Amino acid sequence: MSLQDLKDALKKKSLVFGSNSTIKNLKNGKTEVVFLANDCGKEIEDTISHYAGMANAKIIKLDKPRTEISIFCKKNFSVSVISY
Repeated sequence: MSLQDLKDALKKKSLVFGSNSTIKNLKNGKTEVVFLANDCGKEIEDTISHYAGMANAKIIKLDKPRTEISIFCKKNFSVSVISY
């Protein structure tokens, strides 16, 4: 997947960064889309996939590592999970 979807979301949506916050929002049904870095941990990916299936949220696997995604989002920390 290209970064175009993430770029559009950065402009238009209020994003949540991090796996813990994303999982919490998935459990509460507050998340529509989840972006995952290509080097996201397997355990995190499995957990998010499980809760996204329950919440009918879309998962978009990006073709970039978390270090590049953090630069793209202008964050000074590694970003492997982004959602809205």
